[in-house]
Amino acid sequence: LYYLLQLWSRMVTSVAYLKGDGESHLDRYVPDVTQTYIMSKLQSARAALQANPSEDPLENEEQLIDQLDSASPLCRYQYDRMAEFLLSLFDPLVTQLQSLAGQGTAMPAQIEVLEGELAWLVYIVGAVVGARGTSRSSEEHELLDGDLCAKVFQTIKWIELRQSLPQGPSSATLQRLELALLYVFQYFRKAYIGEQSNVTSTNLYSRLAERVGISDHVTVMDVIMNKTMSNLKVWARHGEIVEKSLNLFQELASGYSSSKTLLKLNVIVLALQHHGPSQLPFLTVSGNPRNRTNFYMTLTRILLM
Repeated sequence: LYYLLQLWSRMVTSVAYLKGDGESHLDRYVPDVTQTYIMSKLQSARAALQANPSEDPLENEEQLIDQLDSASPLCRYQYDRMAEFLLSLFDPLVTQLQSLAGQGTAMPAQIEVLEGELAWLVYIVGAVVGARGTSRSSEEHELLDGDLCAKVFQTIKWIELRQSLPQGPSSATLQRLELALLYVFQYFRKAYIGEQSNVTSTNLYSRLAERVGISDHVTVMDVIMNKTMSNLKVWARHGEIVEKSLNLFQELASGYSSSKTLLKLNVIVLALQHHGPSQLPFLTVSGNPRNRTNFYMTLTRILLM
């Protein structure tokens, strides 16, 4: 599958170098190939979780990311069509999850199947947004990025609700959804929160403001950091979530302007004032000196920048 995706990806990226007016036929086939790939992964995740709820079809993240890196240029080739397709998949999943949660009866198996599919969609959105710098972008593409990112930011509400439900914090699919969200945050950071990226992203933030009330890069960094600090409390004993949350924190603080922005956020001011084990339980977990060092090194960089 990886090699097939690579083949189609290379054909798409080579379009910019074609000469003449000959028809390439890619406009006809690429959207169908891309939609088929996305649906096959959703169906695969559903089938795996229905057969064995404890199995994580997204467990091999390295292999998953390799596929997504190849699939993302296909998604952005006819982006308006593919964004509409992805958006049409989000709402039914979230609606079903909220319906199951609202029924008040324990249905963890059904929730985990839907959650596994939602995690896959969040991963694909992260890859698509992250491919912004590798393809021709336009004002319309930024608006579509905003539509997709709004759906991802809305999943934070579901995660918070799920954590309060029975078996929520121990759910493998919820943990995978958390990792998928961190994956999106990383690619969003690279595409829109870099030292120069936020200067040219007016269209994205106008769309995010309409959809989820996020009007600029300061607000989006506040949302990301509140979620990151929450991870250090809720998932204190989940090493992978803690490590990736701290890596995101470190990379957000690595730039001069983004570090200055972090220092303005209430969540960071509180972390600078109260940064002991009682506020951040991950610090009490034995065997993670690297995580503790990473955390305090990042706080120090923000303070001294």
